[in-house]
Amino acid sequence: MRSTILQFLLVLCVVFSVSTTAYSQNGTDTAKDQEAIKSMLAKYKSYIEKGDAENLLKIITSESKKKLEKELEKVKEFVKDIPRDKQDEEISAFGKTPREITAMDVTSFLKWALSRLGKFDIQDMKETVLTEIKFSNDGKKATLSWKGENTVEAPKTVVKEDGSWKIELTLS
Repeated sequence: MRSTILQFLLVLCVVFSVSTTAYSQNGTDTAKDQEAIKSMLAKYKSYIEKGDAENLLKIITSESKKKLEKELEKVKEFVKDIPRDKQDEEISAFGKTPREITAMDVTSFLKWALSRLGKFDIQDMKETVLTEIKFSNDGKKATLSWKGENTVEAPKTVVKEDGSWKIELTLS
């Protein structure tokens, strides 16, 4: 469970560069979409650094929100399954009481996860650079390519949802 949460935190702490190349297989003009994606990635970085869960939720896909809800339910079930006499010991790593954890909604869960990020984690991710944006044939999805030491945690896909580009989170 701890590794799932840590993995989630690492996904969120990627910092982006604006050095990219974009193209679409159907030959459509991608300059506008490329700029929109860069702008959204800059917001993503800013929201993570500020711990702004409310705005971060606005720029992730609806599917990603469902994944976050499932992760939250896993954490709640984990907490419920800890025997009462072991809760203090087990829950101290979470920095929350069992009651606080079971009362969380997705926004408070994300805010809590962002608060757990250390400056070291964010600084460590600054060497990750976005190198390419490759659009799908229909122009509704784009694959992001990265270089650097921490590309595993970098978002790989953005999706056009309700007219805006949003990040598809990768959660286990």
